Amino acid sequence: MTSGKADYSGNTAFWRELVYRGVESDELDYKAAMNWNLLSKSGRAKLIRHCLAFANTRGGYLVIGVGEDASGHPSDYQGVSPEELHSFDPSAVMSFVHHLTDPPIQFTIERPEIDGKRYVIFDIKPFSSLPHICASGVDGELQQGVFYIRTKGASSRPAVSAMEMQSLIRRALRNQRAMLGQMLRGILYEARDLAESGPSAERRFTVEQEQFSRYLRNRWPRNTGGIRVEFYVRPMIYDASRCSLRRLQQGAQMAAGAFFSAEEAGTLYRVSTALRAFDPEKRTAAEFFQSALVCRAIELPLNRRGGLDVEVLRTDLSDFIHFAERFYMGIGMDDAVLQLSCSLPEAEGVILGWKDGFSAPFAGESATCAVEFSAADLASAPELAAGKLWMGIGEQFLLSPKILQKVTRSAVDQ
Repeated sequence: MTSGKADYSGNTAFWRELVYRGVESDELDYKAAMNWNLLSKSGRAKLIRHCLAFANTRGGYLVIGVGEDASGHPSDYQGVSPEELHSFDPSAVMSFVHHLTDPPIQFTIERPEIDGKRYVIFDIKPFSSLPHICASGVDGELQQGVFYIRTKGASSRPAVSAMEMQSLIRRALRNQRAMLGQMLRGILYEARDLAESGPSAERRFTVEQEQFSRYLRNRWPRNTGGIRVEFYVRPMIYDASRCSLRRLQQGAQMAAGAFFSAEEAGTLYRVSTALRAFDPEKRTAAEFFQSALVCRAIELPLNRRGGLDVEVLRTDLSDFIHFAERFYMGIGMDDAVLQLSCSLPEAEGVILGWKDGFSAPFAGESATCAVEFSAADLASAPELAAGKLWMGIGEQFLLSPKILQKVTRSAVDQ
């Protein structure tokens, strides 16, 4: 299963932000507290309609335990009772859902505790190869043979227009091409004995990243009043000769923008099996390896209190995600699964600042967060990757859930 959604399992800060977001969308729906065992077949079918719609769109979340206030806004944070919580037994719910969906929807049921209350959250994955069809009609809530979709207006309804059906078909074809491409590359790599995955690939990429880090330690200006932030993105499979230097150059030029400028792309020069750019005055560096690993370092300013502005960091994370999507699309790797990471290697004593205050000084030596996304899905849901990276860094600085929610919401709304 290929999904652009990161794994948020166990991430209490993310679930809290989701519960309190307060705005339904094409990826989020709220329902008041309920007991699965006491629902009628029609009531259960209504939930499944939402699940089908999310799965056929971009994936999404169905939060149970949040009712509407007098104005109709989802801000009545009821939570669910212990009996209601236990009624959503994953095996029983999945059995019922899978009976009515073809192919079966892929989802998990999370039951986080938020501010002393428990909630039930359906985490629905987008379809991997074929869109999901309703396999059986139920009391007017579900129609057999229908493809349900989720709209920007937070409605879960049948796909009725030619454009909506074409969109489903295009995404299905794209996903199938990606799966076929991965299979063919796997066969090719096995035959050439050049590709490595898992721990072996991790070690290979680590060696190249360390090469870039050593270069920075030797050349990066010191005592500048700022902090260096390093960004890395690479595929999950290591192939030392995956890309030619010319192809890397073309990809860098196509991806040029706020994160890596066209001017910098024009200054790339060859070093062994990579292309490098370094500007000591602007305090930026980049290295593009033939393995398709991309390393980037920039310096962000600190204020008089040694604080790094959270909005500046969040903006750069967003720019990083957009750059990665364009670069890997540009070199023909739109079907690759990527690992994206952000690191503050000299974060000790640094604080994160925002207009209402500051975090405590960072107690460790470095702050690092990594996520995995497919290049194609970065194009359709860049805010998920940016939000996940930001929350991973923010949690290490011990930011309060309120600030994490605020900045994450800003990233999602951008």
